[in-house]
Amino acid sequence: MQEHNLKSEGLKAFEEYHQTVRSSFPFLERDGEGNPRVYLDSAAGTQVPKVSVEAMAKAYAESRAQPSDIGPSGRRTRDLIWRTRELLAKFLAAPSPDEISFHLSTTHSLLNLAIAFHPIVHKHHNVVVTDADHFANVSPWERILGERRGVEIRRLGVNDQGQVDLDQLRSLVDVNTRIVAVTYAANAVGTVMPIRQIAEITHRFRDDSGNGAYLVLDAVHHAFHGPIDVRQSQCDFLTISGYKLFGPVLGVLWVKKEHMERLDPYYVVPNPNSFEQGSWNNAVLAGMQGALGYLLNLGSHLAPFWSGELQEYRDPETRLFKIAMTAIEQYERELSAAVLRGFAKFPEDRFRMYGLKTVEDGMWLRDPTFCFEVLGKTGTEVQQLCWELGNIEVADGDVFSAMVRRHLRKLDLVSRASFAHYDDLRTVRALTSTLGKILAS
Repeated sequence: MQEHNLKSEGLKAFEEYHQTVRSSFPFLERDGEGNPRVYLDSAAGTQVPKVSVEAMAKAYAESRAQPSDIGPSGRRTRDLIWRTRELLAKFLAAPSPDEISFHLSTTHSLLNLAIAFHPIVHKHHNVVVTDADHFANVSPWERILGERRGVEIRRLGVNDQGQVDLDQLRSLVDVNTRIVAVTYAANAVGTVMPIRQIAEITHRFRDDSGNGAYLVLDAVHHAFHGPIDVRQSQCDFLTISGYKLFGPVLGVLWVKKEHMERLDPYYVVPNPNSFEQGSWNNAVLAGMQGALGYLLNLGSHLAPFWSGELQEYRDPETRLFKIAMTAIEQYERELSAAVLRGFAKFPEDRFRMYGLKTVEDGMWLRDPTFCFEVLGKTGTEVQQLCWELGNIEVADGDVFSAMVRRHLRKLDLVSRASFAHYDDLRTVRALTSTLGKILAS
């Protein structure tokens, strides 16, 4: 009972602080041309807080030098790179900043990782991919290891709720499996995967010599919705994206240090971090650091209401990240419940939703991302009507989702509305009201 009251107090504090949260994002309610809008496409790229924008501008002016121990400009760049690695490691509860590498995008990081696996993945091995994933965590394995190396690719299916079948996964993973590539949460429908169970199945044939399968987690879609701990998840590799974490376009790859010696990534001599090619983009790193600073400030504001929680995180900044992201997760469950209640009122013969459909399905099993179909209209038509009737921006089409393209096969018929913690119940009502008008037309 005490834990429940404490969490309720923390959630109340977040809600009271919410107008400050919204005001931190300068283009949330109006786009770059000044048009009023309701932005419901955060799964394609979150909004960026003012502090991140300002950090990028400052870096262009002050951090143009290459990293160096000599001279103030070089030292600023050196410190910028290291501090960004450090903050990302703390955000993921990773053991060391040395396990973090920077890439052009998440797709780029996974391509780099697929190339690096060539010493330990051979033609007689197999790789498991899922129909729940964004294609960024499917295509590299299918193209580089499957088509070019002749490795067998095994597909783990998904149901209409976005859930994978763990029994099927057990049947797919054997002594010759080398990679299981899974999303943390389905980018089309928001379903959160049972990561610990997937990790146990993945690792059941692993030995001290490195034989057996490695778990590669694409956490891009989940990273801005809830806390991530790479050690608790028991994954081997994990990737997130800066532009889906309130920052600029940046791919971030975490590699468990003990695996580095077994991999052979493409690199340019003498770059000390072999996963990174070329010079760092200082402005992008500064923007990422600004976005993470925003989350730390949010955690600091909420920390007094979480005095008895998350004490297992001894590092102060790691704990602040976990407070912020846990509060976001709890708040977004309220948003998801409101969306589902609104959708439940729509006529079943005109409106179809994919993913977990009711509050009873378990709010802790989904992120606030909703894939739906208005029967008789294409996704593009719904997208256009949402804008015309409610100034609402939603996505349409396959959204790079294997679930939409391979399982649902609804390429032109579905739409996606995706929320973030800067949204509120007014945002929910705007969506449900506008969809109601579309269904009544």
